[in-house]
Amino acid sequence: MNESRTERHHRRSKSRGGKNNRLNISYLPHIKHVAWHILFGDMDVDSIVEEINKSFIDPDYRLVVKSRNNLQHSQNFFRNGNRYSGLPFAKEVNKDG
Repeated sequence: MNESRTERHHRRSKSRGGKNNRLNISYLPHIKHVAWHILFGDMDVDSIVEEINKSFIDPDYRLVVKSRNNLQHSQNFFRNGNRYSGLPFAKEVNKDG
């Protein structure tokens, strides 16, 4: 298998409204592109994070995702000396359900 061959990957899938613009396209080695689709298919971001937390990450850790729309809010939040545990946009995924 030629691992130097790259393929276009839509970061937001076309079926979920993703476009063919440069911000939505990554170029991945073939094996990584295939692996992504085997593991996650057409799952949304929250479902992917839930699966990663449930199946792949050390149980002492939790992967948390936030929208870029909340980036300015978080920068102001930390600038004001607040701590992580109070972030209003952090989504804690319950690994038991």
